[in-house]
Amino acid sequence: MEGDHVFSDYFNVLMYISDNNPYFNTLNGCGEKVYFPITYLFMRLFTFGVDYSHMNMSDCLSNPTSLVSLMVFSSFSILVLIHSISKLSKDTSTWVLFSIFISSVFFFTIERGNLTLLSAAFICYFFAYKDSTNKLYRGWAIIALCLAAILKVYPALFGLFLLQEKRYKEILFCICFCLIFVFLPFVFFENGFDNIPQLISNLGENSMKRGFYYVFPRYSLSSTIYFITSRLQLPDNIIIVISSIARWLIYILSVISLFAFWYEKVLWKKIAILSFVVLELPVNSAIYCGMYLIPMIIYMFDKTKTNRTDIIYVIGISIVLCPLQVVFHKSTLTYHLSNIAIITMWIFALLEAFMPTINRSRYKSDDKCTSSMAC
Repeated sequence: MEGDHVFSDYFNVLMYISDNNPYFNTLNGCGEKVYFPITYLFMRLFTFGVDYSHMNMSDCLSNPTSLVSLMVFSSFSILVLIHSISKLSKDTSTWVLFSIFISSVFFFTIERGNLTLLSAAFICYFFAYKDSTNKLYRGWAIIALCLAAILKVYPALFGLFLLQEKRYKEILFCICFCLIFVFLPFVFFENGFDNIPQLISNLGENSMKRGFYYVFPRYSLSSTIYFITSRLQLPDNIIIVISSIARWLIYILSVISLFAFWYEKVLWKKIAILSFVVLELPVNSAIYCGMYLIPMIIYMFDKTKTNRTDIIYVIGISIVLCPLQVVFHKSTLTYHLSNIAIITMWIFALLEAFMPTINRSRYKSDDKCTSSMAC
């Protein structure tokens, strides 16, 4: 299959758009064509000098012009990411940055040639400038959030920061911007707006294909549970039940996270809670989506005051970023450990978010009891 090659996310997209009809392109199945049209228009910039309509992955990897376009795309993405991180914080430890850029998450993103580097960079810009006193920078932050959402959809969840801060005009701008740049570009492709129902169909096919039984490097608790229970040789019906329960657990944690976000006061933990949802909720969330943890990581290590409980997050992030890949039974144990680390940090973050409120309620109850006894 074409997707098993290095840089497949990059070259496959170039082949999908070669006939200007990506959503009906049958290469690797229609379920692989799930980007919004603006993404395909952007990627068309990198097709210069090469006709990808009659090429396969081997042809792409042996074509000098194709490799130059890949280098341009990768270099551009890395430079944008580095610039966005530099704006996010100027006090970040060199060791923290070094850990990010030698991590398995970063190298996997480069190896696939995926757009997540740009999407993650836009999220960094959003947090760097969303509270700027400069209107132009603040405006760029809002546009950056929109671009991240258009590229990968789920980063739109970070827009909850705008909702909590009651920045309704900017929310309205985001909605209008996204609607225009999600739907208008359909006219530049064959079949025009008729591509919309086909895109919806492709999304459904993609979700079915990426069920918990599809084990590949991704953030998916149900997939990890499936891998573990399969290796334990449990009965098929038991495996399905346990894996399905794991999937429902993610849904429950995601809903709880929407409430926890409002209760949490610490910025990096608020970002962490939403980041964990962005990583674990999608059916197809490959390891490169770990790049969305960058703002959390930067702010977590930038703070001057530390708590004893922060060690849980330090250990968890260390596991997620670990460049060492351990293969077991034709699967990489590292990303299964990453899933467990993410879920552990996620649950702990939710408990920390609600704990002050629970304690206040308990103290009020104790005070009432004490007052009643005094009376």
